[in-house]
Amino acid sequence: MNCSRCGAPMNVVKGQTYLHCEYCGGYDFPDPNRDGVVLLDEAAPYDCPVCKQTLVLASVNEVRIYSCANCKGNLINQEVLLLILRLTEPRNWVGDLPAEALDRSELSRKLSCPSCKKIMEAYPYGGAGNIIIEGCYKCKFIWLDYGELSRVIRSYLQIYDHPSGEQGAKKRSILF
Repeated sequence: MNCSRCGAPMNVVKGQTYLHCEYCGGYDFPDPNRDGVVLLDEAAPYDCPVCKQTLVLASVNEVRIYSCANCKGNLINQEVLLLILRLTEPRNWVGDLPAEALDRSELSRKLSCPSCKKIMEAYPYGGAGNIIIEGCYKCKFIWLDYGELSRVIRSYLQIYDHPSGEQGAKKRSILF
């Protein structure tokens, strides 16, 4: 990303979710998309399994993930996904998910893991949301298409009542 003030390249401020221009001293604070993802525009070491573009470093709840600036899909380590869910503040994600039928045709989708290049397993997400996600058991990566991360977050918050930063207790189940 280039600075809107001077046009020079901007860099991600280490450990932060904003960019800094070392030339003019300007800052950019990118807005999150509907999945809560902030693109940090720093090239990642992986390519998107869907559109083959280079993924970029991104952030959700100040937790680092990889995201595709083109198709907006997200590559997330399984343990990091759990951390994202536990850090999510309910105030931004309340409300029931609209009923959507599970698209079982996505179970036959073949995406290669951006890390090991083997075909990722496609399976229904274990919570509500009626989505199919892809995962690599070897590399512990999960691929979520655009819009799926917000559905996973909402379903997690519907199932678990948790104060910020705490694991929480299961409050109810959600029917598919």
